[in-house]
Amino acid sequence: MDSPTAIRSFIALELNEPVRIHSASLQDKLRRAVTSVKWVDPLQLHLTLKFLGDVSTERIPEVSNALEQVVAERAPFDVTFRGAGAFPNARRPRVLWVGAHQGAEELCRLAAAVETAMERLGFPKEDKLFRPHLTLGRFREGAHPPSLESLLDSLAEEECGVSHAEHLTLFASRLTPKGPVYTVQSKHMYGSVL
Repeated sequence: MDSPTAIRSFIALELNEPVRIHSASLQDKLRRAVTSVKWVDPLQLHLTLKFLGDVSTERIPEVSNALEQVVAERAPFDVTFRGAGAFPNARRPRVLWVGAHQGAEELCRLAAAVETAMERLGFPKEDKLFRPHLTLGRFREGAHPPSLESLLDSLAEEECGVSHAEHLTLFASRLTPKGPVYTVQSKHMYGSVL
């Protein structure tokens, strides 16, 4: 079988197991109250910094080299996850998420550096403001859920743990009938020249 000429790819932070477990518990609390949501498999949870779309296999080393430069002089840091929310808002929700708190500013700086590096390689610049979060689930097309405001308010301080950010990961995403399957293409450790 021939290898694909293009790979659907994105750049993300991987999460530790405690954050995934706490996020799955939060999903369960939401699942009891909210229907018409396609939930993200807790094992697949990650924090996306940049979605690249289809990337030709020949360009993967170029992307990896650019990521290596982004992380070379960065120190690892911790990210605290807490509270449930909805994009664009609780009255017209499309996405349910957990927010990043401590470490959010560093994540925004990291995302900006990744954005700049990828823009230099010709990838389109993201037009939306980066808001660091973990996607828990997406409402199905046409779903009109009841008001989520009180539920989300009650979960605003729900702790989902701390993850140590020490590397960036370039992922491949393969879409299947059961949902996306992510595989690691490359990992880039922070502080490789510190």
